Amino acid sequence: MYEEQTTLAGADQICKNDGGKVLEIQTRMHQNFINGMMESGNFNTNKTWMGYKRKTISLAETTYKPLNSDANTQSFDFETGIDFTEANHAAPGDDDDCVLMEWKSGSGFINGWKKVSCFDQAAVICQRPQIVNPKLLNTLPIPEIMMPLDASIGFSDYNKNSRENEAKLVAITKEGNRKSNLIGSAHFLGKSSSYIEVPAKGTEEIFVSFGMSVFMWIKIDEINTGEKQILIDASGICEAGTETDHAFVLFLEKTDSGSNQIDQATTCQDLLDGQTTATLVSSPGIASVITLNAILCDGPLVGGGSCKQFRSSETMPIVEQEWTFVGFMYDKIDKTGTFMVNDIFGYTDIQAGVSRESQYFTYDTKNWLITDALIGPIRIGSRKFQHPSTGVDNFAGQMSCLQLYESSLVPSLVEHLKSCPVVEEHHGKFKLCPPGFEFIKNECFLLSTDTAEFGAAEYDCVSRSTSNYTVRLGYTSDMRVLEYMAEFALQHKKKVSEFWFGLDGRSDIDFPNPVVNGTWVNSHGDIIDVADIRWEGGEPENDASQQCAVVSTENRTIANKACNEKRAYTCMTPSLDIQQPQQCPRGFIPYKKECYASGRTQADYDGAEKSCAFNGSRVLAIKDRATYQFIRAFAISNRLSSIYLGINYTTGDPNNPSIYSDGTPFSRDTGYTFDGEKEKFGAKSCTYLKKGVSYKPRDTECDVIMEHICQWNKPTCPANYLLYPEESDGRTCYRGSTDKPDDTPDNLLGNCLVTDNFLRRPGLPYTPAALKLVKPVPRAPFVWIDGYSAGNHDWKTHGFRDWDENNKPEEISDLSVKRKWFSEVEDNDYEVFSPRRLPVKIRMPLGF
Repeated sequence: MYEEQTTLAGADQICKNDGGKVLEIQTRMHQNFINGMMESGNFNTNKTWMGYKRKTISLAETTYKPLNSDANTQSFDFETGIDFTEANHAAPGDDDDCVLMEWKSGSGFINGWKKVSCFDQAAVICQRPQIVNPKLLNTLPIPEIMMPLDASIGFSDYNKNSRENEAKLVAITKEGNRKSNLIGSAHFLGKSSSYIEVPAKGTEEIFVSFGMSVFMWIKIDEINTGEKQILIDASGICEAGTETDHAFVLFLEKTDSGSNQIDQATTCQDLLDGQTTATLVSSPGIASVITLNAILCDGPLVGGGSCKQFRSSETMPIVEQEWTFVGFMYDKIDKTGTFMVNDIFGYTDIQAGVSRESQYFTYDTKNWLITDALIGPIRIGSRKFQHPSTGVDNFAGQMSCLQLYESSLVPSLVEHLKSCPVVEEHHGKFKLCPPGFEFIKNECFLLSTDTAEFGAAEYDCVSRSTSNYTVRLGYTSDMRVLEYMAEFALQHKKKVSEFWFGLDGRSDIDFPNPVVNGTWVNSHGDIIDVADIRWEGGEPENDASQQCAVVSTENRTIANKACNEKRAYTCMTPSLDIQQPQQCPRGFIPYKKECYASGRTQADYDGAEKSCAFNGSRVLAIKDRATYQFIRAFAISNRLSSIYLGINYTTGDPNNPSIYSDGTPFSRDTGYTFDGEKEKFGAKSCTYLKKGVSYKPRDTECDVIMEHICQWNKPTCPANYLLYPEESDGRTCYRGSTDKPDDTPDNLLGNCLVTDNFLRRPGLPYTPAALKLVKPVPRAPFVWIDGYSAGNHDWKTHGFRDWDENNKPEEISDLSVKRKWFSEVEDNDYEVFSPRRLPVKIRMPLGF
């Protein structure tokens, strides 16, 4: 409880700073708990905020949702949702967009729910996840296996660097994972040849004598009904359909919900093939469910032992294409075990077909954990004993933060381990936002209290972009995010009263002069309906000189003001675990829907055209006020001298005597002429922006040497091809197939050539993002990429790549942890590499 009286936005910030969120009561039990807390706490307040709000995503919303909700979140039903029959259900006023609870004598908060303005004042109760008791934390053992599987240390063990783990055809991705708090994860192909092996014996022997707990984050690419996918297989030898030992196996299985598979088997092959003494029974009409399964034994099968399959509770299903925390715990002393999926533990009684949430099963493994559970080596992501080409029991998906402990950990300790327990200074530690940015609801924002004109603020934000994320002047349609940013600015030590908002009405093309209330466009280049904007006074000011939007931090509304005034501003980018599609080629910066870059060298106009054509672009053409003000800020920030404009006055066509560099007609009477400057240019062959007069347009001859800015021509790809904008040539499209049967790499060039497109060639995707664009679907056959060697370690390409920066196969930034293009070979009687002296005598192999 924080008794300070504040608005809902202030309450939101207080709770976020405390690592939690504003109270969200969802059950009667929760309500009674809060009543008891208030009665026993002697708090000096009678009103407290609830974390529910309407008009968050749209001004047309009439229902109340949690503050972290999106357009798909179910609304909170005050009337019937949790039977608050005494609640105040009076119809809200136009501004009653928030909810608070008011204490009433005799009934507490029970009948005190009220719909009020978000600017009312009340105290706040914050809620946050529980943390493990420090005394219990001290009982946490040292992990036997601790593999972050991140981009920092790859497949190595975090605690045992000397352990030599071996990875086969497993990629390390680069994207962040807010669940495990790591950068990158291991991506398995769903093939028998894609796995990691961890030695279980020797100097780094793994012990599970008193029990085991194994946890990991997984993200399944694909699993079909009836399939199993191995996560961990510690089996021993399996020969001729029998086995000398059987060990621990952990796997995913997708079955019909309610299936009661008999879980007894006699051989290692039978056990995972599902051969049983009874047939599989499923309930008709019930959807499939993905569960976590484990195999435990009480001794070697050849010695009379038996094995049994256990399954996680079907009430806590695992879903595809979503990060899920999964775990298994077993205690040898108590002879009990259970599973964990996200925040819930429990198991399914397979024979009875009943889910038992928050419960443990009973099974006696005898001495099996000591002698036979982890025979090793432990294989991760693939079944050990299967046909190399037809085996299917393999994990297709991503894995992060694999942990194994020699004891059965209680659920509260497991909860603590969900955020991968690496030190804060670990290089693979994931941060939701770039340095200096604040996180709120999947967005990151940075408040700049240094004031700037609107165009300069736009450029400053964009200039903070990297190859991994794009930053823009702050714009959001989410009122909760906007109100949080406004409160943040208001509480700043400089008490910011207004800041620029990434929305303007100056992007209409070919308007010579400013217009009253033109088309409103946000910083992403999307047109925004004026009715969807929370204007101060209900609508924008009817003034053509006020075309840029500001946010008032006092009333959280938006007003239009003159763009040349200087104000504070916010920069925004999505949180870094959200994959942002690349908008521009390397070296270009994005502005709304366009991309711009400085020319490589100074040149005359013909040279500028050639320079821009090098990477699929044209000389800058400015058709609207927004672009002009942004380019001017670009030029000032980069200290450019005068700049050519992409206008051609020498077409010789009487119908179109002047055209822009993109080929569209230009007229000083109807086109944008830089706010009253139309008489200052157009009399000579070329036009430029003159630095000495604040980059206003002036006449020049086309042979003058000066700066130029290139504007990217976004290409149209052929059918079934995908554009990869980050290619430096700005015009490369990829496709993952030649539409021809599988073939050897020797025929790659011929298979790519076609008669109607001489530009088609073998592809060389050279960055992780490009590889991700064209990689095959899960478990599909491999595909060849360009790059071959004649055997002398000199890697070449088949295609013509004089202009490409990605013309060297050995420089591809693939998903390997450590590149091994070739293995060095010692000189022998038949081969010599890099001889130091000549001549060198070699012998002919037999038959040559």
